[in-house]
Amino acid sequence: MTKNQAKGNAKTSAFHAIPPLSSSDYGRLVADISNLLERARHSAARSANAFLTATYWEIGRRIVEYEQGGKSRAGYGEELLERLSKDLTANHGRGFSRQGLQKMRAFYLEWEICPTPSGKFEARAKCPTLSGESGARKRQTPSARSEINQRAIQARWKEEKSNE
Repeated sequence: MTKNQAKGNAKTSAFHAIPPLSSSDYGRLVADISNLLERARHSAARSANAFLTATYWEIGRRIVEYEQGGKSRAGYGEELLERLSKDLTANHGRGFSRQGLQKMRAFYLEWEICPTPSGKFEARAKCPTLSGESGARKRQTPSARSEINQRAIQARWKEEKSNE
């Protein structure tokens, strides 16, 4: 017997040394692994959705601030949205239509993301008051409470503070 044949026999005997699993044990193993994968996929999708929500809100904020150029009110911004739509679509693909950018801008204007005393974040719908100033009506959303969303908002605040 050659050295390679001995190695091959050792591998084969080691493989056969694994005790056979009963079909119910094996079925339970497959089900447990499948459940683990499904939970991980669901969690990843939820995290991605929360991150995209924070990103769209931030895109809306940047559009509004660019349009206003330091003024309290913006001028007509359709030309900006058309150009931005073309450039972002060319650079990043679908998802940046003029209408989509309008929705991101409206999302920023109509919602605010605020820290709570517990250190979590919540989204609040902005509601105009009789005085014409914006008040906030508490409305928590799962995406506002997610850890990914919190990190995105904290990173934005840190970026703003470092730019001041």
